[in-house]
Amino acid sequence: MGRVIVALLAVALSIGVVGCRGVAAQQEEATTVRVLQESLDVRGRAARTFDLSQFSQYFVDDPNVPLTPAQAETVIRLAPGTVPVGFLTYMRVYYEDWRRGAEAFQRVEQAVRASQKPDPSDVRAAVPPREDAMRVPGIKVLKFEMSPVGRAYIEADVDGFLFKVTLVKRGDRWYIAGEQRAMMP
Repeated sequence: MGRVIVALLAVALSIGVVGCRGVAAQQEEATTVRVLQESLDVRGRAARTFDLSQFSQYFVDDPNVPLTPAQAETVIRLAPGTVPVGFLTYMRVYYEDWRRGAEAFQRVEQAVRASQKPDPSDVRAAVPPREDAMRVPGIKVLKFEMSPVGRAYIEADVDGFLFKVTLVKRGDRWYIAGEQRAMMP
């Protein structure tokens, strides 16, 4: 009887019916990847509308997940007096600065159309707003780890960028608490 069970398990493993990880772990991985995918959509909309109202549904400040030195420096430089406490704060500061740059860009365009000289501070701050069509980026998970204390780590290829994402679970929801990005090698 024992050999039959072992043989059935071996067959199930070989055809993918049963994995080495449990179903619950696979569901958590799918959920965290979905949070990453949805957060990319929220960022894409925010890059075009500067509506940051959904950020707190996907990003969180977590004292156990520090910002990278570059992210902390960005918060300090763009929002003097703001404490760089975590990723949600970083995202809000980054997109608010982008919004101010897009508004400056519009003022420069208006001045040029009116044959007026634009304000030099607007010229320095101007950032063209995103006007390209939104699309769903492809995500290929390269690595997934989950701890028993409600923390997950994903490395993923997102359209040629390597995303290293730390997620934390608060209640029954996953939130992105840290992220680093680089071009894929």
